[in-house]
Amino acid sequence: MYLWSTVGVDYARAVAQRHQLTDLFEGFSAKPDIIIDDMPGTVLNPFVFNVQEEASWPVLVERILKKHVD
Repeated sequence: MYLWSTVGVDYARAVAQRHQLTDLFEGFSAKPDIIIDDMPGTVLNPFVFNVQEEASWPVLVERILKKHVD
């Protein structure tokens, strides 16, 4: 099990340490904003992009930027 946070890896680790839970986790990570996955059905996130459904990586990048970056 991994603990992640939008604030980042150091914050996730600090929260686990504060609550004496570090032994429960394999690791700590920053929470991703966008996930690109070849098995999107296994990911529970509103910003999932299936790389296999795109014409190319540049097309995927353009679509992500257009939709999610101001």
